[in-house]
Amino acid sequence: MTIINKEMGNIPPIIGQYVRNMFDTTIREHVRDNYRDNIHSVLELCQEALKEYDKKKSHNRIFGNNKNRK
Repeated sequence: MTIINKEMGNIPPIIGQYVRNMFDTTIREHVRDNYRDNIHSVLELCQEALKEYDKKKSHNRIFGNNKNRK
């Protein structure tokens, strides 16, 4: 099974389209490379966001610094 046939239920539609376009051989190679670069940029941003989120969540849990508690 290829990546483009996998379920993308929680993925934003534009990201799913970028993934499909990366593998679409009817699109010129340099354009497919651009889609790949865009996906890579999104991946890097998501990884950094997850690290920051986990860091802040861990900090709040350890020091009881959670302002959203009731």
